[in-house]
This record gives sequence, C-alpha cells and structure tokens, in this order.
Amino acid sequence: MEAADNLEVLELIDSLEDCIEKSSTIPLSQKTLINKDEILEIIKQIRIKLPDELKKSRVDKTRKAKDIDRSSTRC
Repeated sequence: MEAADNLEVLELIDSLEDCIEKSSTIPLSQKTLINKDEILEIIKQIRIKLPDELKKSRVDKTRKAKDIDRSSTRC
C-alpha cells in the first residue's frame, strides 16, 4: 500500500468520524441519527483503498474458520 493510499484511508476514517460526530442526537439518549448512504459510501471507499494483502487475509481467515467448524462437527 502506497503512502498516498494510507493517507487517503486515514482521511476517509476522519470523514467517517466527522459524519458521526456531526449527526443529530436523539434527546435523552446516547443514540445518533446518521445518514446511512453517506456512511456506507465512505466504508465502500475505504474497502477499495485497502491493500490486496489485507483483503486476502480476510478471505483466508474466513476459510480457516469454516474448516474448523466442519472438522468440529465431524467428531
């Protein structure tokens, strides 16, 4: 992952944090109303910027978990 991509991911995370902090709160609670589409778009952009190695490790982890589940049900 290049330094520029690192910076972009950090900026996207900052944008995500800003969206949440600037969202309206529900009175007398800790709940916040967010713009779902805006948040999901930022998350999508973050995923695009993630390095392929990180994406691959996520797939490998899921595959290993499934293998463990299958082996434990066979016993």
